[in-house]
Amino acid sequence: MDVILAWKGYPALRATMGFEVKFKDGDIVWKPWGRDLALCQPFEDYCRHNRELYLLLEATDQVSRAAVAISSIANTDVQPGDIIFADMRKIWYFCL
Repeated sequence: MDVILAWKGYPALRATMGFEVKFKDGDIVWKPWGRDLALCQPFEDYCRHNRELYLLLEATDQVSRAAVAISSIANTDVQPGDIIFADMRKIWYFCL
């Protein structure tokens, strides 16, 4: 494997994920997420470059524990009537 070009799927459900992979011989194919892919350096580089995928670098049990911990924190910074802006690409991490 040379480089990952694109991704599709729902990162919170790894089984739905697919990655467009370019191999050193020039072949380009879509591969489903799997342990062999997840252990490759190009995968790590790609996930670090695409912040919405960074949780794919962590073990699923760690991600679940972190989501539970974050969702239990009381939000005292936002009050009724406040206008806020949220990056909707990140919200799904906390809707497991």
